[in-house]
Amino acid sequence: MPIVNQKKVTLYAMKKKRHDILVALQRYGKMHIEQESDIDITDNLNSDDITKEYEDVNWAIAQLRQYDMRKTPMLKANDVISFNQLKKVYNEREDAVLLAGKVRSLENERIALSSRRIRLKNLKTSVEPWLDLDFAVQDIKDTENCRITAGTVASLEAQDFFAEMENLDSVYCQKVYVNKDNSYILLIYHIADNENVAPILSRAGYSPTNFSNYEGIPKDIIIKIDSQIKDIDIKKDDIEKEKSLLAASLPEMEKLLDALMIEQSRKKRIDDIIETKYV
Repeated sequence: MPIVNQKKVTLYAMKKKRHDILVALQRYGKMHIEQESDIDITDNLNSDDITKEYEDVNWAIAQLRQYDMRKTPMLKANDVISFNQLKKVYNEREDAVLLAGKVRSLENERIALSSRRIRLKNLKTSVEPWLDLDFAVQDIKDTENCRITAGTVASLEAQDFFAEMENLDSVYCQKVYVNKDNSYILLIYHIADNENVAPILSRAGYSPTNFSNYEGIPKDIIIKIDSQIKDIDIKKDDIEKEKSLLAASLPEMEKLLDALMIEQSRKKRIDDIIETKYV
């Protein structure tokens, strides 16, 4: 391809005509401006405002592209948009900017729901070993005369622990669940027997379980947790459906992104212009 000779133009004009001249040059589309002023399309937003809008719209587009159902040919021609169309998209961008904010709100809600779901799954995991315990967990606390506690003993120490507990006639010890690591137990005994029980618990490495976040018998707690997880999954599905519907606005948002990119570039270079009081 031959090199085309370029001509350099230095333009002097009245400052009050700057806007009209620069917009005309942009529409002409065949001049590269080395020292460029802010060619406001319609408003007086500063570069930070435009950058924020650009970043929000760009982020929303990235979020919605996974729901884009448009068929894209292997060789896609670039869309052509006139200056006046670009100007119209920019001037009427309020709905698209609000839509970008809606996408961010939906994503924030989805993240919050996912975090809550993880917490609930962890709670469920911690409660599941107690599923066969027919005892309201809020009642697992000391009374005036009795000590009521639930917790775990390492499986390696469990055999000796249970043997020693069987020798204490006044102690109720229920083996609720056993896995390769721990035995889950419920203990009820008179406070007066604490001198006999405490050393056994210490030798076995007994670890009490905190049920402060629960109420009811474990079976009912699991049912409640499952119900909450189901509600979260429904809400997350609704968010996905709403995002899918919003993806229909992708073509206009992509046009706006181009308009914002152009305006962002102009705003950032506002100080490049050389000017006098009037020129």
